[in-house]
Amino acid sequence: MEQTTSVTRDKVSPPDQEQSYTVYYLDGQPGRRTKLTHPYSYDPILQFSNGLKSDTCIYSDRLRAWYTSTHLDEMKMKHFGGTREDYSFYRPTQIEAFLRELLGEPALKLTRVEEHCNVATGYPCWQFSFQR
Repeated sequence: MEQTTSVTRDKVSPPDQEQSYTVYYLDGQPGRRTKLTHPYSYDPILQFSNGLKSDTCIYSDRLRAWYTSTHLDEMKMKHFGGTREDYSFYRPTQIEAFLRELLGEPALKLTRVEEHCNVATGYPCWQFSFQR
């Protein structure tokens, strides 16, 4: 008997937000490598895009390498009300304000947020694309 796997779009409803939003896989359909089928090496998941071109991007796991944990946690507490590493629970406006202050770039405009899986570690990380 052949087994099939059915994967649907992820519905995200953060506890501190009034609205939920749907997370789409980058190709517009459920990816070939989903969190369900490949929990430690899944395809990127688009969480936000405003359609603007970006100048550069940074990854959330690099922030831990560039800044002390204390400083990063203080900034997260200020902008998000907690120190959670899962950026899918934060609104794009919150992430934008966080990055503006953290990077010292008041004109920064967030253009895209994607969840990735660091295949070296199996941990999720987020790519923040933006204009300077």
